[in-house]
Amino acid sequence: MPADKVNRRDLLAAGYALLLVCIGAIGIGMPRPAPRPKPDFSLTGWQQGQTELDALFTADTEHLKTHPPGDAAENVIIAYERLGQIESEKSSSDQKKRLEKATIAAANAAIDYWFTAGEDAWRGLGVFLVLRFEKALDRVLAARDVDGATLSRWLVNHHDHPLTRRLRETSGTFVEFALGSGLLDEKGYMAGRSPALLRLHFQGRWYLLIQSLRDYMQLYRREELLAKWRWSLEGDRNLSMNKRLEKARQIREHDPEYPVYASLGALYAKRGQTLLAIDAYRNALLEDPFNRTLAKNLNFLVLSQQH
Repeated sequence: MPADKVNRRDLLAAGYALLLVCIGAIGIGMPRPAPRPKPDFSLTGWQQGQTELDALFTADTEHLKTHPPGDAAENVIIAYERLGQIESEKSSSDQKKRLEKATIAAANAAIDYWFTAGEDAWRGLGVFLVLRFEKALDRVLAARDVDGATLSRWLVNHHDHPLTRRLRETSGTFVEFALGSGLLDEKGYMAGRSPALLRLHFQGRWYLLIQSLRDYMQLYRREELLAKWRWSLEGDRNLSMNKRLEKARQIREHDPEYPVYASLGALYAKRGQTLLAIDAYRNALLEDPFNRTLAKNLNFLVLSQQH
């Protein structure tokens, strides 16, 4: 090959190499875009108040010690467990009729107990029913652990098992509700890694039986109501956003220190409703202007709208 052609080829290659070096140098000198902040849309506010719930349940167990269930409670327990049995049966027109009768019978028995034994004894009996449910659930979970199936599958596969029947007597379809809402997972772990919230919602079954006598919401203490509302706002997988907004208003009215706007911002962000999330985080920062997590989340959302 002629030398002049070789030289031209080498010069051309050197020129390309020099051009790449120059481009690289320019790139190094140019300002780089700042990395987008990593957001934190975690929802953990519902975990507040677990200690207070445990203390309230402990106080209620004192009612149980002072007023242990005697002969007067026997008919109430029988009616309550009969209701659980029928509630967990396959739905049919006959089952609905029997369920209505069983509900009325259990309500009448609970109201009679309220009047004859008093509110403290009635609360104590409610704790007694919670403890029976927990014992039945623990035994089912132990069997599930051995079997290795999910809790839902174990209950279906062992529909007629004595442990399943006992669980149904004590709680009806409450386990399905707990699984659906996230209060309980398929391995038996409880929301907050504590039985407090599970107990709180289970007690609602007992409270509802006397709703013709007392507004059952008035039977909850302030700490219990706030815990239920926080869970409804942040944790309950079954709740619509409109219902969550209702709970947010209730929390804001009774607990103005709770970061409602931050929770709404995270909820909207998780749903891809960026503009609503931005608006919520702006309101949150007005109340807590030096919160770095809020600022970071807002910055992330604003930048995401610009790309």
